[in-house]
Amino acid sequence: MRKLLYVPTIHNKPSLVDGLEPGEIDPECEGIARIILNNFWDDVFEKFSDRRFDVVYFDGVTQGVCMSTAREFAEKDRSWAFVYSLMKKGTRLMRTENQFLFHIYILEQCYVQRFKEKLPVKTLMETLSSFGRECFDPEGLAMLKKFCRRRKYFDGLAMRDSFVARTVEASLRDRERGLLLMGGDHDPLKYINGQIEIEKYISPHIEQLLD
Repeated sequence: MRKLLYVPTIHNKPSLVDGLEPGEIDPECEGIARIILNNFWDDVFEKFSDRRFDVVYFDGVTQGVCMSTAREFAEKDRSWAFVYSLMKKGTRLMRTENQFLFHIYILEQCYVQRFKEKLPVKTLMETLSSFGRECFDPEGLAMLKKFCRRRKYFDGLAMRDSFVARTVEASLRDRERGLLLMGGDHDPLKYINGQIEIEKYISPHIEQLLD
């Protein structure tokens, strides 16, 4: 039986103050955010550093990351420090993003911010049709079209979560244990249909933030 531990995460201080301009962030609020961030990753290190994982799926990874690059990231970011500690033990790091699909998600966010409404699938497809197919990643374009079937409005976050689920199902081997680290706004578990035993851990340091 394949096993997967899902841990909703926060990656960095900005994720705690989304929507605020730098000048709008109160120093006290910034300090609290830093404390929450440090406490969260302290908790993750304490709970899971000694557990064995064959695969780690880390939010935002679009391609393979070599050890030297992971080490550089780890020196600047605590989330990467944890991932790097697993990689040093032989854990495989898998991507969780298709870059093309992520760009479409950003396009959706720009549309919503400008027009204050959901992005219609028809509008999205008409926009993309003005470009040649050679402009797009074939895998990402095929997934986008499949995801948009029978949908009136586009949901980029759901599409990205679907990609994560597909990656997990395709790469987690029999009798392996995987670790899924995704931002708290994601919900990839509902798209996992394979025979996988799932465990979920929510750190008490961010539990209220996820409500």
